[in-house]
Amino acid sequence: MSEYSLITVANMQSTPGTNDTPGPENTTGPENTAGRENTAGRENTAGPENRRRRVPAMAPEERRAALIAATIPLLHEHGLDVSTRQIAHAAGVAEGTIFGVFESKSQLVICSVIKALDPQYTLDALAAIDPATDLRDRVARTAELIHARFTEHAHLMSAARKLIFSPAETSTGKPSTGKPSTGKPSTGKPSTGRPSTGKPSGPDQDAQQRMMSSRQKLHAAVTEIFTPDAARLRVSPDRAARILLLHCGADAFGPFGEPGVFHGEELAELLLDGILISGSSDSTTEKTDSDTGRTENQNTETDRGDQATC
Repeated sequence: MSEYSLITVANMQSTPGTNDTPGPENTTGPENTAGRENTAGRENTAGPENRRRRVPAMAPEERRAALIAATIPLLHEHGLDVSTRQIAHAAGVAEGTIFGVFESKSQLVICSVIKALDPQYTLDALAAIDPATDLRDRVARTAELIHARFTEHAHLMSAARKLIFSPAETSTGKPSTGKPSTGKPSTGKPSTGRPSTGKPSGPDQDAQQRMMSSRQKLHAAVTEIFTPDAARLRVSPDRAARILLLHCGADAFGPFGEPGVFHGEELAELLLDGILISGSSDSTTEKTDSDTGRTENQNTETDRGDQATC
């Protein structure tokens, strides 16, 4: 082979052809690298941290229940001074979310107070008391349950009186103007789906009825405690129940109460035996009940009917 032929062959082996397939290293070119970077960027935007920030969607009733559940502990801690910011933080939502399902902070607080004061737990405990047990034991147990409820929720019950049973006031504490309600929340979105009644703003009638219903249920449950021994009482079971409730309330709320040293046995003794030593003499005469034929001692100076000691 001539020298010219050898040089030509060498040049052909050292110079890559135009039809050669690019090597795998070409797949890491700038365009492909940028593609991978952009893909990674899109993946990061949907990362776990961003998903954690997203509040799960809830139905309006579920959202209301969640906000009420978050508000109740704050009412125990801060009372009526709790702010919507504190509520939103506790519920893990934005402040505006509150007004998507409640017309105002006052409405949320009222609903929360009513929920916190639901007497069902106490009603169930009273219903569990065996009516066959001794009356004294039943009364003592009832007094303990009622007093525990009153002392636990004393400040919420006080809040309920201010918010629900007091004269008409706005959430700022100023007297109501008496102008008809627009029925619209501050966000412009209806919170309950119910149209405005057009009545002047004032005490929440529905809330009042629910609170009164709770009181009546509690009174009826305590009355049932006395009913099996009605024939042994100088007053009706209904009246005896009211006296027990009044005493527990006065001890829990009143200026002379001693809730820290309350004992149900002592109240049972007071209600059933009175404060006179058995057999002691006082200015009494015997009076015969013309309806029942029973003879009972009646103070001649202080004849006060059903206010007699029971």
